[in-house]
Amino acid sequence: MEKDKKKKALQVACTVFVFLCVVFAMYKLIKLDEKNVIQRQKQEETQKKEDKINAKCEAIEYMDGYTENLQEQMRKAGIGDIRVTYKKCSRDYFDEYWGVDEYDPSDYFYYFILDYYSDSIDSIYAENTSNGDFEPFIKLMNEVRMVKDNREGVYEYSQDIRMGDKWIAVYIGDKNLSGDITIKKEPDQTYTLEQNQYARWVYVNGQEVYAKSRETKSTGSSGYSGNSSWGSSSGSSSRNDPYDVYDYDDPDEFADEWGEEFGDGSYEDGYDDAYDYWEEEMD
Repeated sequence: MEKDKKKKALQVACTVFVFLCVVFAMYKLIKLDEKNVIQRQKQEETQKKEDKINAKCEAIEYMDGYTENLQEQMRKAGIGDIRVTYKKCSRDYFDEYWGVDEYDPSDYFYYFILDYYSDSIDSIYAENTSNGDFEPFIKLMNEVRMVKDNREGVYEYSQDIRMGDKWIAVYIGDKNLSGDITIKKEPDQTYTLEQNQYARWVYVNGQEVYAKSRETKSTGSSGYSGNSSWGSSSGSSSRNDPYDVYDYDDPDEFADEWGEEFGDGSYEDGYDDAYDYWEEEMD
């Protein structure tokens, strides 16, 4: 009898032990699976970040080549120090001026605006208009302008770039309409040729200094011009602010997105400036 009790107790103990082993094994498998899931998620997040960085590098590399090529051709046209620059803008800002393809299936999107700068444009203007004749200046501006207008997509252009199994869409906007060009020495020091089939105008810093129609001889003007296609601004914050700060809930989020832009390519240098910009715009 005593022997049967011991045997039964041993069987119970073995059953409990086996059960505990099974439970422990299942627990280890569950924890291992959770660990694998977490590790896989981290790897996917890391890959997404790397892909985003690589996509941005591809877009910038394309823009560098695009602007350098255009700049080279414009310099050959007569203004030897002209620089074609670009800056990033938000999707909403780009869409307001140029429109965005809502059905574009690309994986990454980048939006840029072109500008034209020359350190000597003020001297060129003074030299070519010193006797009151604007034609030499207009001719030179037109030579440069035609290079701009002869490229594909005068006002708006987009380029698809393949990166492995991903696609990058680069959108390029130019506020200069066909027939017009603005060259800047500084952001607020501008020289503009604007023309259509009826007339031609020259503006300096937004001020009309020359006008000529097909029917009349050219006349100087000291009056302030009306709104040009690129020189005016409305009260809309989205039009004045290409960064759309109101789309960001906090300055850290904004600075993280635009730090590199404010730092001229250096994220660390531009982070604080972007942070301060958000706070100033939100005040």
